[in-house]
Amino acid sequence: MAAFRPHLERGREAGLVHPDVDVEDLMLAFPMAAGAMADNDVVHREQTNARVRAMLHRALFIDGGRLA
Repeated sequence: MAAFRPHLERGREAGLVHPDVDVEDLMLAFPMAAGAMADNDVVHREQTNARVRAMLHRALFIDGGRLA
């Protein structure tokens, strides 16, 4: 967790990360995303993965979910 703290702080200082997001939130987001992306529905996997990424992005970052 300590390895992510400086990156999170830089993101917060740059106005990219929601002020209330902390390292524990990031640590929860990774397994949540992995679980959602492990869906066995091959037909919809790409759409599901994009949706999961967008949802996590909206939750963590200030730009409202626009992926670069």
